[in-house]
Amino acid sequence: QLAVLGLVLLNSGCGGTNSSTSTAKTEYPVIPSEVPAEIREQLEKIDSLEPLQRAHAAVLLGRMGKEAASAVPHLLAALKDGNRQVRHSAADALGEIRDSQAVEPLIAVLENADEDWEVQSRAAESLGKLGDLRATETLMASLINMVSHVRYMTVVALGEIGDPAAEEALTSTAQYDPDMSVRTAAEYALRKMRSGGGLNVDVH
Repeated sequence: QLAVLGLVLLNSGCGGTNSSTSTAKTEYPVIPSEVPAEIREQLEKIDSLEPLQRAHAAVLLGRMGKEAASAVPHLLAALKDGNRQVRHSAADALGEIRDSQAVEPLIAVLENADEDWEVQSRAAESLGKLGDLRATETLMASLINMVSHVRYMTVVALGEIGDPAAEEALTSTAQYDPDMSVRTAAEYALRKMRSGGGLNVDVH
């Protein structure tokens, strides 16, 4: 696992105009009548006025994996929540559910210069789990993010996706990134790509 190759770097700065303590929430979709009871319970909580409850509901939905596919519209809405922790939990859950509807919204999170770096890191990781080649271009652009942990998770994602188009960018990262854990992860990602270990799940 790539996680053992580097430290989780808690760099400061870069992103986050929204406070983690904000209570502002986005508008959520109406819950369909056919949604299973255990998912409905969490969808009702994700529409709560309490941000910690919204974040916890997103975490629980993510733990259900693909069985929680009906929750994807709510989790996509949660990516725009006023609370950072809710957005973070939603980005993580979408990676666990692995529904292709999440690809473009997660790309948008990574492209948003005002987004909190922890949310961007989770979005990058989830894009890797989704394995969709549409994410390659944005992930390559994120290799110059100011925060090393965002770059680290971006490298991990590119290794999982396995798009040959990223090989040159990963090679440059492996040679020149100022953070040793990012360089090491890039070397691992390149070996994985060259051995055919990337996911390449979805091509559009």
